[in-house]
Amino acid sequence: MERIIFSAGLPALRAVQQKEALLWKVAEKLNAPLEKLEATAERVVAEWKQTRREREHLIQELAEYKAKEHLETAKEIHELKMIIQEINEVDVDTLIQIASETVRVEPKAVVVLCTSNKTARLVVMAGKEALKRGINSRQIADETASLLGGGGSGRHDFAQGGGTQTEKVPEALQRAEEIIRKQAETD
Repeated sequence: MERIIFSAGLPALRAVQQKEALLWKVAEKLNAPLEKLEATAERVVAEWKQTRREREHLIQELAEYKAKEHLETAKEIHELKMIIQEINEVDVDTLIQIASETVRVEPKAVVVLCTSNKTARLVVMAGKEALKRGINSRQIADETASLLGGGGSGRHDFAQGGGTQTEKVPEALQRAEEIIRKQAETD
């Protein structure tokens, strides 16, 4: 059994007019004549997908560059490489890519990256060797984010946190270093 829903008379006319008005709006936004709307929409979607792929590729290149740069200036503590940086004007996904690339290249790395705009967001990641030495990213993220007026959570190898008190980012990053030093010493 199938149920058929239809409009007749004036309601049908209004429905068709609303759909036509919507098509005209879309055509106007895409700067395309109505008869070429489908082809224009397909082109726009294809361009958007290409742009997204290019963006992902550029983020990966940036992550590789930043990972190398951070590893060159990393602090060494108890045979671990500690990288604690504030990187502004990037999103959290970029921070994750940078941290991930860093621990992939250097398994002894412990990475704490923070960005702040209206709120502060941080990413904590520990390489395989750092995990064996007792580093717990979740604890670092939680305690650091609490100083920012927020919270953190995650796994031992990867955690995130954040808060609204962006003026406390330097204090929070200093606290992250203290926690890492303490965790590395208790190995």
